[in-house]
Amino acid sequence: MIARIWRGMTGKDQADDYLAYLRETGLKDYGKTPGHLGVFVVRRDQGEHCDIQIISLWQSMDAVRAFAGENADQSVYYPDDRQYLLDMEPLVRHYDVADLICRDLSPARNKRASIIASINAGRARLPRPALKTYAALFNAASAAIAPLTAGRAPTRS
Repeated sequence: MIARIWRGMTGKDQADDYLAYLRETGLKDYGKTPGHLGVFVVRRDQGEHCDIQIISLWQSMDAVRAFAGENADQSVYYPDDRQYLLDMEPLVRHYDVADLICRDLSPARNKRASIIASINAGRARLPRPALKTYAALFNAASAAIAPLTAGRAPTRS
């Protein structure tokens, strides 16, 4: 499994609009690409700026190239990215996923998942349809690493 990590910086006042734009462009294209397993979009407000990182998960570098083109290390940008981003980073980073440990967020399997309760109650900043996406991402990632961890004793840290 490959993790592809992209970073961008936008003005804090444009961050929500840019995230909406990402959902309609790059994130939608990820979902259409065979071999895409899921994506995390994280943000961190820093004063007047907002740092945004996208961590997408892929079955292989061939799947990444199906999305990004032959030069997979090059960032993929869309026409209106320039109106939001303060800098256009030319490169992304790729990592082999060594381990993935996550809690299943589906309500039927984990009644204590507070994020789900927050989403269902309308208190979270995440869109309601994201719940199924996140649950599917965690389930797909867990299934992908299950063969790698078969027979290992569970460890606690």
